[in-house]
Amino acid sequence: MRKVRFRDWEFEVDSELTRETYAKVIGGFSEGCDCQYCLNYHPQKDEIFPKEIRTLFENLGIDYHKESECLSSFDISEFSNTDEYLSKLHGYSGWFHFYQNILSGKECFDRNSNTYDSTQITENFSIGFRKSKDLNFFEFGIPLVQVEFGAKIPWIIGDMVED
Repeated sequence: MRKVRFRDWEFEVDSELTRETYAKVIGGFSEGCDCQYCLNYHPQKDEIFPKEIRTLFENLGIDYHKESECLSSFDISEFSNTDEYLSKLHGYSGWFHFYQNILSGKECFDRNSNTYDSTQITENFSIGFRKSKDLNFFEFGIPLVQVEFGAKIPWIIGDMVED
């Protein structure tokens, strides 16, 4: 175990166990999904995560190519035409996990008010941490920290097709 500091947080981390767990995973959620949103997200992984976050993930043992979940927060019905939709940045969220604990720093999810409060890293990327185990790759029963992210990325795969 070692301690990792990131901005206002300090974590207790077993980065080797985390790294070993990710090494066993073939691909992230978006690789197993053929929806348009995941097809758009997947090829942009190397551009989505700022250098500061990739460094943090390296220190935690997280492989940023292997997200546990990835969701789009954009809906084509919000726009009057497909060209307008395709020209906008598209909101995504998702999460990863690492083994152990948050020693200090706020959790991004308030259970009492059922609200999220993530930290803006760049104009198009935010991150938060919470004690949660939603859809994870780890063995049952070990303590985990869920790393939640939000990102805005361009639409790169061509025309949007309504389902």
